[in-house]
Formats: sequence, structure tokens, C-alpha cells
Amino acid sequence: MSYSLSENTQLFTDLRYFRAGETDYTLSAPIGSSSVSFQYDGYTLGAGLRVAF
Repeated sequence: MSYSLSENTQLFTDLRYFRAGETDYTLSAPIGSSSVSFQYDGYTLGAGLRVAF
């Protein structure tokens, strides 16, 4: 989303979503093994001033 302040200047905000799919690992050790599973989800909110030349 952006808002024009003048012909070449804007205020802006954006929201981004990032997802890394689920990953499974099996860890092995001399005394046994275990399974590990994880998934990453993240949001980033940005805001700024954009100037065009």
C-alpha cells in the first residue's frame, strides 16, 4: 500500500509472508535415534519513504 506525497515521493507499507515447508530429519546416535520435524512461518511488516528520480 502506498500514499503519494508528491509526484515523485510516496509513503509505503507492505506485509510479506514467508513459509518454508515442513522438514523431517532422523538423527542417529550409538544409543538410538530420534525424529525431528519443523516448519517455519514468518511475517515481515515494512514501512518507508520512496523517492523516484
